[in-house]
Amino acid sequence: MRDRRLHPQPVLFTSPLANGDTNYSKIAFETDLPRIEVAGAQDNPPFCDRSTGADCVNPPNGAAFYPFYSTRMHAGTCTWQEGGDFIPGTINDFGGSSTTEYGSLLLTVYPTVGFTTVSRYNNFTRSFDAALFGSVLGVSDRDLVILAAGAKSVPGPVPLIRIHS
Repeated sequence: MRDRRLHPQPVLFTSPLANGDTNYSKIAFETDLPRIEVAGAQDNPPFCDRSTGADCVNPPNGAAFYPFYSTRMHAGTCTWQEGGDFIPGTINDFGGSSTTEYGSLLLTVYPTVGFTTVSRYNNFTRSFDAALFGSVLGVSDRDLVILAAGAKSVPGPVPLIRIHS
C-alpha cells in the first residue's frame, strides 16, 4: 500500500440526481476566483476589478495550478474526481486545465436597496449541453464502458455521463 501522504488520491463522487434517479441534462463548471483575486484577498497584483472584469484571471496570479474536475470509471460507474490532468484512469479532463474547464467570466446582476441592481464579475463559468453526453446520443451503459476504456484514443468529445432527458 502506498503512503497516502506522498501519493494522495482524488476526491471521487457521482452526480446528484433529480427525483432520486434521473441525471440532469446539463452540467456547468464554475469557480469564484474573482472573489479571491481582489486587493486585500491576495498579495499578487494586478488585482481583479469585479466591476469591469479587468485583471480577473484563471489560474490566479502567482498560482502554477488550480484544481479542476475530470471523470473516470469507478466500480462500474462514471464518477467525477477533483484534482489535475494526470490522475491515473482519467477519461475526460474537459480541456485539461482550469482555464478551459471553468471558461469565461460571468457577469451577474444582484438586487440592491431601492429596487436597483449592481453587476459584478464574481465567477468563471462554462456550461455543457446534454448533447455532449450519454443517452442523448443513444449510448447504452455497455457502450459507455467501452467508450470509457478507449476515451484517450478517440478524438473529440466522448459521451461519458449517462443523461436522461
